[in-house]
Amino acid sequence: MNVVAFTRKYPLGLAAISFALGGATALLGVWQLGTPWNSERVVERTVERVVERVVEKPAPPPAVPPAARPEKPRRVDLVVMQMGKPLGLDSEFREYFVDEARKLPGVEQVSESVVGVANTIRPDGSADDTVVVVQGWKPDNFGYEDVELVEGRKLRTGDRNKAILGRLLAESLKKKVGNALTFVSAPDHPYEVVGVFKSRVVFEEGGAIVPFEDGQRLHGKPGRVTGFSVRVKKTPPDPAAEVEAVKQKIEALRDPEAPTVRLSAEPPERDVRPKPPASP
Repeated sequence: MNVVAFTRKYPLGLAAISFALGGATALLGVWQLGTPWNSERVVERTVERVVERVVEKPAPPPAVPPAARPEKPRRVDLVVMQMGKPLGLDSEFREYFVDEARKLPGVEQVSESVVGVANTIRPDGSADDTVVVVQGWKPDNFGYEDVELVEGRKLRTGDRNKAILGRLLAESLKKKVGNALTFVSAPDHPYEVVGVFKSRVVFEEGGAIVPFEDGQRLHGKPGRVTGFSVRVKKTPPDPAAEVEAVKQKIEALRDPEAPTVRLSAEPPERDVRPKPPASP
């Protein structure tokens, strides 16, 4: 799931923030988990302060010409998180649910994400007080559909201890492709910056994306996710009914090792993509 999905699920009224799970989009009330997660992901007031500190309120970036944006917005039909976890980032459950969701009739694609915050370490070894929202994505995360590389490359299958940085974070930390980035929670595992990107979601531009398994390790969540986004096989005459059917099936899933955990599957509530200025 990437961050946008989370922000869609938990609207913040923030013009500059994005838990897609992918896509990250998404889980602190993020702007896809993702997300987790898709053009949708997560962050609440905490993330608002995080982004403000990382970005240090720079001048608004120039508008991206419509032709430079993807022709189609990232499509997400359902954003899935742990029920009863209103802050998003405290959503956490086993990958078992993701695997079972993929098997459900009517499910076209699933994109999971693990999301959390981390402090970085300065070159002199001291902890930086900048808090960074870090998403763990797989190479097929929906979130990549809204990511445009400024330099370097995206994450690939088999990558470990690699990271791509949103352009605002890269500017704030003065990092570029080839530099190392070290987090307080993983001092012995520096991350090589392999790419810098811009995104429709400002939250993501002020954050970092690492390989999914690295994200689990970094946030202390082995075998677990923050959430995931779902695309449904929608066909006429009633695609809305198909989405509702998949929603009910996902919410009926039960983990035999954690039978009390329940999931909430909801459609993104609104389109948070930037709109072109109105013609005079």
